[in-house]
Amino acid sequence: MSDGYRVDPDELVAFAGRLDDTADELRAVLSTLDEPVGDLGPEGIAEALSGLLAQWSDAVRGLDIAPVADDVRAAGEAYRQADELPRG
Repeated sequence: MSDGYRVDPDELVAFAGRLDDTADELRAVLSTLDEPVGDLGPEGIAEALSGLLAQWSDAVRGLDIAPVADDVRAAGEAYRQADELPRG
């Protein structure tokens, strides 16, 4: 018979922290993507790159990692509470 799954609540909390860090890094990337690309040489290159960066910026803005980190943190707390339940 299996003892079931084993979860380390502290590891879930640590993972949630890494997700928070990733969200912070993405916000920093977004500020860079909003800056003009400047003169990149032949006509059309800067415009093409600006269009590509705008699409990427929109995609990154669509990522909302904070709620995922909160859910992982909540799961860690739920496992911690379940571990503290009396066994009978």
